[in-house]
Amino acid sequence: MGSFLTRFGFVPIGRGYVVVLALAAAFPAIMLVRWFVGAIPLAYGLDYNEGIVWQQMADIVAGKAYGPIDRFPAIVYHYPPAYHLLTAAVAATGIDALAAGRLVSLCSTLGSAILVGALSHRLVRREATVTIARLATGASVFCFLGCAGVQDWAPLMRVDPAACFFALLGLWLAVQAGERPRLIYLAAASFVVSVFCKQNSVVTAAAAFLVLGLYRPGTALRGMATCLLLGGGALVSLVLLFDSTVLNHLVLYNINRFDFSRLLPNLVEATRANDRPLIALGLAGTLCCMAPGSRAGAEPVPRDLTRPMVLAFAGLATLSLVTTAKYGSSSAYYMQWEAALAILSGSAVTVLLRGAEQARLRRPVLAALFAAVPLLLTLAVALRMGPDHLRLLRRSQAQGERLAALVRPLDEPILSNDMVLLLRTGHRVVWEPAIFRELAFAGLWDERTLVKRIRDGHIAAVLSDGDRGYKWFDEQFSPAIADAMDATLPRKEHVGNYVLHLPPARGSRP
Repeated sequence: MGSFLTRFGFVPIGRGYVVVLALAAAFPAIMLVRWFVGAIPLAYGLDYNEGIVWQQMADIVAGKAYGPIDRFPAIVYHYPPAYHLLTAAVAATGIDALAAGRLVSLCSTLGSAILVGALSHRLVRREATVTIARLATGASVFCFLGCAGVQDWAPLMRVDPAACFFALLGLWLAVQAGERPRLIYLAAASFVVSVFCKQNSVVTAAAAFLVLGLYRPGTALRGMATCLLLGGGALVSLVLLFDSTVLNHLVLYNINRFDFSRLLPNLVEATRANDRPLIALGLAGTLCCMAPGSRAGAEPVPRDLTRPMVLAFAGLATLSLVTTAKYGSSSAYYMQWEAALAILSGSAVTVLLRGAEQARLRRPVLAALFAAVPLLLTLAVALRMGPDHLRLLRRSQAQGERLAALVRPLDEPILSNDMVLLLRTGHRVVWEPAIFRELAFAGLWDERTLVKRIRDGHIAAVLSDGDRGYKWFDEQFSPAIADAMDATLPRKEHVGNYVLHLPPARGSRP
């Protein structure tokens, strides 16, 4: 067995092993490329949130955002404007606005993958040969891009991929600031941009400053001061541009109900079958990094802060998963947690492959088993990775064309779950169902004003995801609003999972 493995370049880890591993990863990579390339130019929505982010971007650029919500139209601006402004800058080159937003997200995801690899390489470079370190780096990138929470949202017009990229960029710079203190200013700027993409990205900055505070307190203080200066300045600028109501949007209006019974089911749903081997590898890597006998862990005051900072990042990202218990959360909330585990997975791969090389002479079968684990995990992901994303592209195109033909000739205003469709057909988003349902529960918005508008015939149509009794419909439209729709918009057109609620046909009895 030992001579066979050595002859074909498997153990010691050599060219043959690398080729087989690359071939196993090729199929998932091809499927991902097809999904990414197909999603960017698609004219219609792929997710509920894309349309509202598009409308928010248009309003922010026009200087009409973050206004009062006690009037109609009424829109909540959930996030600070960093992602919206990045998208607007790309769209200014002449690219379609939706495609521009998706392109920013995709580039951010690919940038995050590079940073995951770079951090993983820093983590293992002192404990492995060049070949094993490179394989561990590649494994970390594969683990990150292999997770559903990354794949699903990578090419969509959402704030999460950009927030993840700038958070990881800040972490990468903060790690190096332990030896090159001036980099802390760039790290702080990256953290601020990340938080101004999505507020809960603050956990990554917290992890970095926690570790710097322990080992490089002066650098930590300078970094935190820079964050406060830049972030405070940006926030004051927003208040001056849009009025103090901006604070209501970013804090008060953006707090959904929590239901902690959803925590575990959401985790199971968000981490599909092909995620679980990758997450297991990341958890194993966490244990490897925490082992007291590790080389970097033996230093009382480490020169290289990669290990403690990545472990702190993973720990705080895990604690932040509590936010997935709130209504409106999605698998995008797991993106930075999956990035942390992907970085740490490189340590597990390093231990396995280093063990394979050390055991190759005396225990070749054990060496083969160690070397087989990364290969088997790669194959497990490849075999479970079906054409779901490609089916989604085809379904969205066909469904979007049918709905566009129905919605385009309608009068304003229209309420819709598919807000991309409104913008694509020349309408505007005037109200977002999900967030206002939450605001009504919190007593921050009176739904009676909208109920009256519907009953008075001032709403031309409603496009809903499903109908009464369906989970998403019931979470987004209250019984009072649904009753008003049934009374005033009784005619229904069904297109896929969508229902278009229309007034009675002319000449029909009320």
